[in-house]
Amino acid sequence: MNKSFNVNKKINRLKSAISICVPSNQRQFDNWGDKYYALSFQKALRSHSINTDILYMDEWQKATNYDILINIRGLKAFSPPKHIPLKILWQINHPELNTIEELSSYDKLFIASEYYTEILQKNLITAEFLPQAGDEHNFSEQKTNKEFDVLFVGNNHNAQSGAKRKIVEDLFKNTIDFNLKIVGASWHNIIPEQYILSDFVEWKDLPNLYSSAKIVLNNHQDTMAKFGFINNRCFDLALMKQFQISDYVPGIEKYNMITCQEPLDLHNKIKYYLQNEDERHRQAKITYLLAKEETFANRAVTIFNYIKGKLG
Repeated sequence: MNKSFNVNKKINRLKSAISICVPSNQRQFDNWGDKYYALSFQKALRSHSINTDILYMDEWQKATNYDILINIRGLKAFSPPKHIPLKILWQINHPELNTIEELSSYDKLFIASEYYTEILQKNLITAEFLPQAGDEHNFSEQKTNKEFDVLFVGNNHNAQSGAKRKIVEDLFKNTIDFNLKIVGASWHNIIPEQYILSDFVEWKDLPNLYSSAKIVLNNHQDTMAKFGFINNRCFDLALMKQFQISDYVPGIEKYNMITCQEPLDLHNKIKYYLQNEDERHRQAKITYLLAKEETFANRAVTIFNYIKGKLG
């Protein structure tokens, strides 16, 4: 009997889980992006017959019951029980919170930043670069009328201090003389109400929303930008051939994405690309061609092959 078949059969019998940094699976946390990231990854793993459960933070104690644990590292550290046979960390953000103790509790480190992977390697920590990914099943090219000039989708993590996400703050440092809409929580009393479209949009409806804008803005958390963690929105938009402007992240130039680094630069690029539709389409197509392989399907292949190698 084929050895690969035997290994696949063995993997399929093992109990696997994905742990994520979302407090629970309650409706109130439906605007946490890590939830949909895990659902996309779970679906991709199932295509390899790895039937994987998702463990929210209030379920992390259940990890002890699994043979394979894949932790999608977000805001909170999780050092898995030592007796789990195979423990994998996929770090997608917050490298500033790492400790040696946490990293050493895993058998394999996949890191969604080439820059930060190299930092770990220079410090004699074995790690492999594995970028974030887009969901090719949910995000594809849409034929939708352009209702808005500029769209930003994201919660305002800085609301408690009365501040704005950096790219939105930069927007309001110049005249808003275009049709701008913002979707996300905690923007009320921070920006004028006329610019708020809604507090939340269902994940399945994001492609239609994105495609209704001529330009979609993308913003990274400060430490993601500093340490080169390109977010999955970059790839979701790229898969849609949707034109985007992002803040700069080391490594993002690989995908020919248009970036901005200060308010006037952002303002000038918005004005230019609103006036040049053909150039928007050209840039979006180039980014699509450069990023079209950055999918959860391909990430699942990488991790499945690692698991096969450990069990073969």
